[in-house]
Amino acid sequence: MADPREVVTRCLEASNARDVEGVMRCLSDDIEMNAPGGVHLAGKAAYRDQLEKSLATYPDAKVIIVAMYVDGNTVITELQETATQAGELQLATGEIAPPSGRS
Repeated sequence: MADPREVVTRCLEASNARDVEGVMRCLSDDIEMNAPGGVHLAGKAAYRDQLEKSLATYPDAKVIIVAMYVDGNTVITELQETATQAGELQLATGEIAPPSGRS
């Protein structure tokens, strides 16, 4: 079994490199993600779609691991993310925000 810390680190490195396939290899088929605004994603196809939209909206996004806590197969990761909104962004209200160029 892969070390959970290495899996999360490899996934974040792939995301920073814009390697969608590399990120997808890190995920289980039954991935679920909850995010602010009531966003709930279930399955790899939904996650891939969201990842591709995010990379288009924030083409310079980078994450830095601030802290990582591992207990068995559970990993909690505190991240610092920087990005510039260069593409349209769908808000939780359904509205579309135009590119702001802001970080």
